[in-house]
Amino acid sequence: MLLEELISIGFEREEAKKLAEDNGFHHRKKTRQELTDLFNKILDVYNCTFDDVKRAVLSFPPFAGYDHERVVRQKTRLGRIAGLSNKKTINYLLDLPVLAGYSAKRYLAAFDVGRQLKREGFSQDRSMLKAFFSYFSKSPYVPDFNRKRISQVASDKEPPLLKAMRKRLERYFID
Repeated sequence: MLLEELISIGFEREEAKKLAEDNGFHHRKKTRQELTDLFNKILDVYNCTFDDVKRAVLSFPPFAGYDHERVVRQKTRLGRIAGLSNKKTINYLLDLPVLAGYSAKRYLAAFDVGRQLKREGFSQDRSMLKAFFSYFSKSPYVPDFNRKRISQVASDKEPPLLKAMRKRLERYFID
């Protein structure tokens, strides 16, 4: 039974119950050894503790099913473009595991948002990064243009991410 298998590898009963009942956790038929191997591989890729991985999986169960070597390779490359170290990028992925599921195309659209904000006079610094991580779930795409980035279309419409980040940065500079 999945509940007992999860408890045997280090989850508390309530944590294991939550995970076993979550439709996003796609490892219901795995044995104790398969689950141990799965979590050990994630530990190796992220070079972190079991508690870090456990927290990530509990907050976003689909995280357990990703190809983490690919995720880390892609996201650290994107992180370097944003000025983050590999370690910092990995920490963000573990703290906000939903980020691991977003496509590289989405992040490139978010970079376009950052460039637009820079053109408007906001500096690309820690406050902009903080604004992004506050609103990362907002779409970086131009509405009604089928996932097009602001650099790809000429429109008066602005992505929800741009609006939210601009408002946050304006408040930040006023406060």
